[in-house]
Amino acid sequence: MQPKLDIDEIYELADMIASDILETSSAVDLLSNIENPNWNEIPKPSSRDLVFGSVDGGNRAAQGRGVYLIYSQAAGRCMGTGNTQTPKDLPWIIKRYGVKISTGGPFVSDLSSRIRERLELSVATDLVEKYAPDYLLLDGTLVGLFIVGIPTRVIVSRNEDPETLNDDLTLFKKELIAYGHVILEFFDAIDKYGTRVIGLSKDSYSKIFVPEELLQIGINDPVYFSIISKGKPGYSHILTDSGYSRLSQLKIEETGKPFLLEMWAQDGITISRDNTNVNIFFANLIRNGEPVRIDYFSNITASPKEILADLLNVSDGKDWFIPPRLAHERAKVKSDLFNGFLKQVYKRIAKNNPDLANIMLGSTRRQRTQGG
Repeated sequence: MQPKLDIDEIYELADMIASDILETSSAVDLLSNIENPNWNEIPKPSSRDLVFGSVDGGNRAAQGRGVYLIYSQAAGRCMGTGNTQTPKDLPWIIKRYGVKISTGGPFVSDLSSRIRERLELSVATDLVEKYAPDYLLLDGTLVGLFIVGIPTRVIVSRNEDPETLNDDLTLFKKELIAYGHVILEFFDAIDKYGTRVIGLSKDSYSKIFVPEELLQIGINDPVYFSIISKGKPGYSHILTDSGYSRLSQLKIEETGKPFLLEMWAQDGITISRDNTNVNIFFANLIRNGEPVRIDYFSNITASPKEILADLLNVSDGKDWFIPPRLAHERAKVKSDLFNGFLKQVYKRIAKNNPDLANIMLGSTRRQRTQGG
């Protein structure tokens, strides 16, 4: 018997995965026969003169020997449509932050995400206070603003004397508190200026609209709406999620009180429950396009139809929007920028201690293990 070749194993794996996917075909056939999918017709673009602000963020991390360097930045800008007075060539607002930690694993991801989102909200608040845009477009779901990653070590250490915490845990707790202050300032600004905040995401994970009987198979919300709408442009009904409940999920064992909200309260940060409710719907802008998840805070007195009509003023004519695409490109931490940051850190250490610079930052883990 001939020994198996690598390609034979690849074919077997492909067969197995294809069979798994094909098992969903009966559900797909069932959904495609739905006569009334509650799929509403896309409205025409509104004729209002509008100002749109858009913000996005990015981050990168590098691992040396016993040290991780995190670099994050966020970028935002306003643009006007119609006869708005806001100039179309406003400068970008960009905020950057870098930090060193010694703890690896998920701690790096949690901390870098927290820093990036703090920068995004800080830029967003600046845009609202300077230009009072009609809409502020954020990349990602608004529910994500309230899903705050907290490493296990912080949870375990929550009742310890701050003086006994190591530097990384102290840094993370400070970042959590800083995020609380920024999100409170953000809510105050949008309440004061009446800006409608919209979260835009090509969501490929959520299953909140998928019927319960189909949750166990490989159908998510975008696939679900693509099937029931037969690729026709339109938008769905709305569901509501509570950001406050997300902030409240982690409890202090001894008191049963929410850990994060209690920590914020001790620093004078109080988040209104009403401000955190998020309405969610999906919209497909073009024939056979990719359904886009659209979030907005429930205290906005606007319907999905009105929001979509306004958003279509900055549509790219495909299935996305111009301001978020520009913000994403500006906020992305590209290799040359990140390498420049690493080089400058290295040079400053090497000036005083070249041996330490070479030991800690002379090469990344990938360079040592993969040759580049």
